Amino acid sequence: AAATRTANIVYLCGLIPISITKIIATIYIVQNGHGPPWTLKLIAPNFAVGQLVDLIWMIFNAICPIIISFIRSKNEEPLVISISQAPEGGAAASETDPLKNGEDATYA
Repeated sequence: AAATRTANIVYLCGLIPISITKIIATIYIVQNGHGPPWTLKLIAPNFAVGQLVDLIWMIFNAICPIIISFIRSKNEEPLVISISQAPEGGAAASETDPLKNGEDATYA
């Protein structure tokens, strides 16, 4: 559980700032019809800051959840869901018995 907790905290600490940055850039684009100047600066040949923001955001939204779910599957017990309810007043006992591979099946 500690590994999952740590992974989730690191994930959220990275996801929140990159998402806020992306939202601010998107608001600017909607209001002005073009990207903010800081997103258009080239940091490598044919690679702008805005592309780096998009790449980081995609990693946080597409790849990190897969990694975190793998860590969680290896470090935590699986969640067991049990659904039970007592039969209601008019229910017959046979309605609560499990099916038996088609035995005793009647078709209309």
